[in-house]
Amino acid sequence: AETRLMGISAGSMALLLLAPVLAWALIARPLGRIAATTDRLAQGDLSELSGLPGQGEMGRLSRALATFRDTALQQIETQRTKEAAEAAARTRAQEAAEQRRQAERTAHAAELERSAAEQRQQEAEAARVQAARDAADAERQERAQEQAQVVAALATGLQRLADGNLSAHIETRFPPAYDALRKDFNGAVANLSGLIRDFHGSVSRIDTNTREIANGAKDLSRRTEAN
Repeated sequence: AETRLMGISAGSMALLLLAPVLAWALIARPLGRIAATTDRLAQGDLSELSGLPGQGEMGRLSRALATFRDTALQQIETQRTKEAAEAAARTRAQEAAEQRRQAERTAHAAELERSAAEQRQQEAEAARVQAARDAADAERQERAQEQAQVVAALATGLQRLADGNLSAHIETRFPPAYDALRKDFNGAVANLSGLIRDFHGSVSRIDTNTREIANGAKDLSRRTEAN
């Protein structure tokens, strides 16, 4: 009995000595790992979980932490997917806006080019009209100068003719449009000169005949008186 009692005492003593070790191994150590993992998760470290107990209550806590990590990772992935979709939407919106701006710039450039083309066309038309107007003015001035030249030459010829110059021909050629007038004037002067010469010849012949008749009458009168 004494030996049995000593064995029980020894066993009790051994249990007392092993109790802290078992408590540390079965409770304190797993709780420490769980606490460290919880702190790591709280700080945003969602790396793979390892070294956690998988049995009993400690195992439930480990599984709860794993579920929390998986949920956090899923939320992060969902957030990343949402942000990526939003970024893609923003990119598409920016591209669409840039395309609209490019289209507007292209349309504006085309409108400017059309306006410039119309302006150039209007300027060309105005230049053409002005050139035609200048040409018409130059032609009128040329015609006026030609007419003034013709009138001056005719006035000079008529004045010479009025002064009795029957050789008052216009020798200077007129512009082609008026040269026929010069020829007609010269022809009229030549005809008038011929008529006047013929008239002078007729007057001379009449004067000669008259003198001959007068002389004959005087001779006849003297003969009559002599008889």
